[in-house]
Amino acid sequence: MDVVDVRHAARTFARMLQTAPYIAPEDFYSSAPPTFVEPGRSGKFLFSLEVSGRLASLCSFIDKETAGPIQRLLRVLLASAAVDVCNATVSGKGRRYRRNWEKNSFSAADLDRAYMRLFSTAIFDISRYGGRAESRYNLMRGDARRLIENSDQFDLAVFSPPYPNSFDYTDVYNIELWSGGYLRTKSDNMALRRDTIRSHVQISRDMSSAALQSSALIEAMERLTEKRSDLWNRNIPDMVSAYFGDMHTILEAMRQKMSTNGRVYAVVGDSCYAGVEIPVAKILTEISPDSGYRVVSCEPFRSMRLSPQQGGDPKLAESLLVLEVI
Repeated sequence: MDVVDVRHAARTFARMLQTAPYIAPEDFYSSAPPTFVEPGRSGKFLFSLEVSGRLASLCSFIDKETAGPIQRLLRVLLASAAVDVCNATVSGKGRRYRRNWEKNSFSAADLDRAYMRLFSTAIFDISRYGGRAESRYNLMRGDARRLIENSDQFDLAVFSPPYPNSFDYTDVYNIELWSGGYLRTKSDNMALRRDTIRSHVQISRDMSSAALQSSALIEAMERLTEKRSDLWNRNIPDMVSAYFGDMHTILEAMRQKMSTNGRVYAVVGDSCYAGVEIPVAKILTEISPDSGYRVVSCEPFRSMRLSPQQGGDPKLAESLLVLEVI
């Protein structure tokens, strides 16, 4: 994998800020959600015409004038800078408009300043840590569930999958995806949503899955099914079952490529629907032996809050699950 040439990156960045031609945001983001560009919908919009025009200009420059690692660097930093000058804030819980956003508008200059700050930090880090003893690496870009099939043997997997909390993360992070040019059309957006782990019910998908050997899952599914009529979406029980089917598939695929005594470190979070708790970590400890793992440890380290509709108390555990190949 090529590394970033910091001098070339700095020259390209400066040239972009100075010469990127104006692009009409209404055209460039014509396929984006209707609230993306001013005037938006019902008086709400994420970016003013001034800011979205600058975003379009910078994104278009990145598309046409850059390639390789520099293009990837500039794209991800632009997506991050866009959030700083957006009328909404983003978190794992979703998007929310800023307080008094109508009166505190951002400018194109604000976007440039945020972009320059992020770029300076990135270049500093690349310069500082780029001289390590072993600088070579192989970065595979794509869906890890598919890339595993063609990967070499590995010793360690560290990840945190989506939680079965019914958040559509492709929707939560739509601002970055559209701002950075990762999405260009509505079909791009839908394809990404359909490719994600089945952790939400915002779109209609096949939720079928094979039965798994987990008493905790069976109990949770029985209680969820009993309360189906009380749930805000009747497909939630099927989604929960499908989620663990996906996780089982992932664990099995990794097991085929992991070396002897290889380990998995996964951060997972519990969920709750209509008072029925879904003990994600416990269920995964029960299904992992069937995939060829020994449970080394499962330690909760943080509490997440329930939804406001369920009281908002910090009762849901986030846990570090450690598995070892048998």
